[in-house]
Amino acid sequence: MLYDYGIIGKPETAKRVLLIPGNTYIIKPSNPRAKKNVDRKILLRDFCKSTDGKKVMAKVTYLDNNRPGKIELTGINEIDEVE
Repeated sequence: MLYDYGIIGKPETAKRVLLIPGNTYIIKPSNPRAKKNVDRKILLRDFCKSTDGKKVMAKVTYLDNNRPGKIELTGINEIDEVE
């Protein structure tokens, strides 16, 4: 399942990210006050709904400690560096 997610924001800062389960991404929130999980690398596993059923969330595995988690899609970005 692919999820084409466009980040909502000002036109000059908006970017489109194609999220594919099994790929590696990095967390970089567009909100400068959001400090949780910044610059952590993740493995996208699947998509699910939030507990209230209104938002689509991402099921991820954090690559630094191999723990699972759920995060909002707004902070997920592609990794620019070549590893």
